[in-house]
Amino acid sequence: MVYIAPLVHGVAVLRSLYRRIRGRHRSEVVVLDPETQIDMHGLPGDAPVDLVRFSRTLSEILAKHGITWCVVGELATSYYGAPVVICTYEFCVPESDLPRVADLLTREYADWCVPFRPAVRLPHLRPHPRFKLIGFNHFFHIVPDTLYCLDPLDASRILTTGDSYGNYRVPDLPYLINGMLHRSELSQGVSSLDPPEGAIPTPFFNWVHLEQLVHGMDLDEEWCNTYINPQRTKLPGLLKLVEHRSPSPYDHPKYQGRITDYIATEEQRQERLNLLGRYPLSTPPP
Repeated sequence: MVYIAPLVHGVAVLRSLYRRIRGRHRSEVVVLDPETQIDMHGLPGDAPVDLVRFSRTLSEILAKHGITWCVVGELATSYYGAPVVICTYEFCVPESDLPRVADLLTREYADWCVPFRPAVRLPHLRPHPRFKLIGFNHFFHIVPDTLYCLDPLDASRILTTGDSYGNYRVPDLPYLINGMLHRSELSQGVSSLDPPEGAIPTPFFNWVHLEQLVHGMDLDEEWCNTYINPQRTKLPGLLKLVEHRSPSPYDHPKYQGRITDYIATEEQRQERLNLLGRYPLSTPPP
């Protein structure tokens, strides 16, 4: 009987610990507000969108009116190997053309899309026009080239993808990364949630996307020193991302043995090394 009490106490302690652990890992039901629900699922009755058809239509509209454009944000980083879930469709045009684009979409293509309120959870895009396709669960933004520091938007640095990637126009990688880094430089110390008038907010995922581009394209120090302008950007910050692109012994086991977090084999790496846009379109690749 002497040993029964400690044993019972030990079992009670283990049961209590188990309940605490189970409680911490118990999934919670997150209730979204109605506007966020609309941002995620569209309006009642909306159908899924055909993204290839959407991109072709928007491309034809912009080409018809002589507008230079490209995709930025998640669409651009996804092309370069970043495994992002594309939730935000951003189409970049020259800042001087943005009012005209917004006006012609509103007036001449009112049977295809309509202006829509800003997205609830994208505060850095609130100042820029947002549209919704009529009858489909799809939203898109028109943003100025100044937002990603691609100004003036250079058509010679923009490539066209095939249908397998939506037939989009994407800035070449040096052009894109230089702009993203310069944007971080300009917005240093500026809050994304409540930026001062005229300031350029940089969301946290700007640097997340840069890290994803480094891993997705296996960018090394030589590439950075060759194609990144140190006078205009935070080159040391990018080099730090490059330095840590290979999995370390402390990373999750699923990353062990990989070339980068997103490149598992040498064959995949060679595909990224030869991907159109890795090098400036204005100069031949090395």
